[in-house]
Amino acid sequence: PGTHGPSPTLSVRGTAHRDGAAWRATAEVSLDHVAFADLPLLWPEGLGTGERAWITGNITAGTVTGGRVRLAATLDPASGTVEPTALAGEIAAEGASVHYLRPMPPVAGVAATATIALDKVVVVTRGGALGAIRTTDATIVLSGLDAPTQWADIAVRIESPLPAALDLLAHPKLGLFARRGPPPKGITGEGELDLALRFPLLDALTVDGIEARARAEASRAAMPEVVLGRSITEGHFTLEADQDGMKIEGTGRLAG
Repeated sequence: PGTHGPSPTLSVRGTAHRDGAAWRATAEVSLDHVAFADLPLLWPEGLGTGERAWITGNITAGTVTGGRVRLAATLDPASGTVEPTALAGEIAAEGASVHYLRPMPPVAGVAATATIALDKVVVVTRGGALGAIRTTDATIVLSGLDAPTQWADIAVRIESPLPAALDLLAHPKLGLFARRGPPPKGITGEGELDLALRFPLLDALTVDGIEARARAEASRAAMPEVVLGRSITEGHFTLEADQDGMKIEGTGRLAG
């Protein structure tokens, strides 16, 4: 039975044979109707590295609607260790809440498809909202899973009113405006934003080495009292920002 959602359906078929003191096993796992909140209980510790911690810790709501994973592994009965030797599969989900970067708030109502391999997991998401911010799509790549250090690379495309988008970019976790300060207050308009993040696959609350880049296209923008107390209206601007600085350029009407 499911603790936080529907009762999961799990099917497993496989083979195992002795190879010296160890066992070699292959398995195919099919699952359906799994609440993400139940995933930490169903995904065994030790089966996976940083991707298990990231997925179970940052996709906190929603349901797996279908998935199939093929696994080959070596099992050592003496130590109880399981060493995966091959892994491939796809998992689909809907209604998910995704924390792209804690402690920033999650995006809710996300549909996602994950492609799983031994060295990386690629999650492609569609839709979702954070207040007035709408995420059209995102790609999350959890890589280096067979290496000592794992990485998260996240690319998110956002449609949003400019004030909400700028508030998101001003979040201290991103550090985009730390050196030069944020854009002027009172900017209005609509924007499309591409946000790229890269960080080691550790506890994001303790990671300071986050690489963040943003590019935003703003339309119907207005910036009050920016030149000699006069406002710019009917603006079309491009904003580019990273930890080294920020650039805004474009066109508009000054004082009419």
